[in-house]
Amino acid sequence: MNREQVAGHPTITVGDGSRTLIVLPGLGDALGLAEPSWLTRLVLRRYYRPFTDTHTVHVVSRPRGIAPGTSTREMAAGYAEVLEELGPADVLGVSMGGLIAQHLGAERSENVERLVIGVAAYRLGEEGRRTVERWREQGREERWGELYRDTIRVTYAARRRQVAYGALARLPLDALSRPTSPDDFLVSATACLEHDGREVLSGIDVPTLVIGGDSDPLFPVGLLTETAERIPDATLRLLRGTGHGAFEERKRGFDTSVRRFLAG
Repeated sequence: MNREQVAGHPTITVGDGSRTLIVLPGLGDALGLAEPSWLTRLVLRRYYRPFTDTHTVHVVSRPRGIAPGTSTREMAAGYAEVLEELGPADVLGVSMGGLIAQHLGAERSENVERLVIGVAAYRLGEEGRRTVERWREQGREERWGELYRDTIRVTYAARRRQVAYGALARLPLDALSRPTSPDDFLVSATACLEHDGREVLSGIDVPTLVIGGDSDPLFPVGLLTETAERIPDATLRLLRGTGHGAFEERKRGFDTSVRRFLAG
């Protein structure tokens, strides 16, 4: 099974487990191609293999051509249609996906079985705001290569960043990296900056895992902790020595924590 579209959302499906897991990707989703390449599909099959023994995993992108001013809550309404089509599901929101997932857990809980808010809090921290504002400005000025390098520098903790950033800096990204729909990135960045789910969290009435790195410059520990505390049935898991890229830098720990949580 490999759906191309679900409720108007580009979707890649991997695995054939008996349960359903919907993955909401982060801000970088808006930098992707209109149609995923075979390499993207191959990478996702390997990336989500730890979940495919129990779940059919749908990685659901946001539609291209997002209207200016679209909020995370309005994006969540689109994902609610995905849930209606696919049926009740576990939901994993990563970074920006975690912001959108907060609205799903609070307002569409009838179709959410378990919720994971990954490397995200109810709002950006102050350094996170400055960072996303900088990325938005780089996008407006079409400095895409600079933006890609900056996201690597910010996302990963020291050891992985040194390797990834060093390799990335040698690539001709300025000439090759313009996204298919640049405006989608700008709209998405603005939605992240305007998101404040503080009043939403108390309405999340499904079991929830808040998981992130203890050195995340975008969503610091204090905000991750407060996010979990404001959700009635939430568990907090902090991965030590890692930042916003905890889901990759500590992939085994991240995946194990999510698997155990989804298993109840």
